[in-house]
Amino acid sequence: MGLQPARPVGVTWLAVGVFLLAAENALRLGTGLSRSGLLRELELSVPPAYLLLSAGIWALAGLTLAAGLWRGAAWAGRWVMPAAAAYSVQFWLDRLALAASSLANLNWPFAAGVNALALAGLWLVLRRPAARQFFSRDSEN
Repeated sequence: MGLQPARPVGVTWLAVGVFLLAAENALRLGTGLSRSGLLRELELSVPPAYLLLSAGIWALAGLTLAAGLWRGAAWAGRWVMPAAAAYSVQFWLDRLALAASSLANLNWPFAAGVNALALAGLWLVLRRPAARQFFSRDSEN
């Protein structure tokens, strides 16, 4: 077994960011479960189960992906961009369908800019030669 290349700084920050998003979704799930009575009382446009299920799925997916990114698993390098695209699509569908407020209408350009910058930054990190080498070093991951 040869020396493994060091984890590139961009991949480290990417793994931390994915972990933080997973933690936010886990917190959202926990809060939703602890306040399930309140969620049922509110007149939501979707069932509370949708909110809990999406939070749980993204928490689990995010924790799995963050661990894979941290270890340099080849599958994590392949799946992080599709996962980020899916997360973005769900964010925008939820925002358009569920969050019809004057604030949502006011700050959508900012949200779109941050979303575009995050996806572009992710793509740039993954395209760097050091990141490509880090994720291709071991196909057994």
